Amino acid sequence: MKATKQELEDFRSGQKALRAEIKRVKKALSRAKKTVRQEETRIRKLETAIGKHYYREYIRGSAGNPERYERLCRRISDSKEALQAGISGRDALTLQITAARQELKDRKRAFRAGPVPEIILE
Repeated sequence: MKATKQELEDFRSGQKALRAEIKRVKKALSRAKKTVRQEETRIRKLETAIGKHYYREYIRGSAGNPERYERLCRRISDSKEALQAGISGRDALTLQITAARQELKDRKRAFRAGPVPEIILE
């Protein structure tokens, strides 16, 4: 049995909406990946700064400035928390894309199969 014109239009509009949703989520995923990369870079730079500060103090033979270490360590901790949040968000968006793609396939398969006849039980 062929689909009616209205059924075909409904199917196409549904598929178009899902594709638009996938595109929107992909953009959000791209931003999340960028955030993760930025946080990883920030952590590496802060860890390098701690190392340089420590080495400078070692060469001078002084005890160092504990407040500076504490500030840098606090910033690293904050960046690591932001990194974990970014990773969680990235993973959630990836799952959302996968689910939307599967829904596209399922809808297409169901549409091609045609309407399911109703069974009347008496």
